[in-house]
Amino acid sequence: AIVNFNGTLNASNVRFASCTASSNGGALFLSGPGATASLSNGNFTGCEAGNGGAVYSENGNLMVSSHTFQANTADTGGDIYATGGAVVMSNVVVRKSSATSSSDGGGGSGFFTDSVKVSLASVSVSLVSSSDSGGVYSFEAGSVGSLNSVSFTRCQSSRSGGAISIVGATLTAMNISIDQCV
Repeated sequence: AIVNFNGTLNASNVRFASCTASSNGGALFLSGPGATASLSNGNFTGCEAGNGGAVYSENGNLMVSSHTFQANTADTGGDIYATGGAVVMSNVVVRKSSATSSSDGGGGSGFFTDSVKVSLASVSVSLVSSSDSGGVYSFEAGSVGSLNSVSFTRCQSSRSGGAISIVGATLTAMNISIDQCV
């Protein structure tokens, strides 16, 4: 739907539905250290891609507030796949998304990050699944993250880390709720 190479995207009240990409970013693809996307009051529903069913960010900066991610699918990063750059999210709902890759390093039905600075505040994640690790959040080498007031409900992984998977990364978590995650 949208490709952003080193540009700036400010979007409010935008609905992305049933967007697909054969490789990365079903609805939004960010690339480059100058690529920035600020999204508010919208949703991503039924988007699909190889990596990042809704959003793929490569060294970009993604800011999302008051958004819903629902029923998005990818091999890795059902909703968001980010490598390099930063992801900041607040007042976000994630529901019924999935990551289908069963290979090592796959997973993260909600979010998958690799060498990314991440901040999530007031985020609710429920009914998501992953074939590998990190039913919701796969946090890979070099990433530094902060989770505050984040809830994980009925999340599952076929392999490990039903809610969160941390591999060689640093994560600070406060006011977290994990309920019925396997």
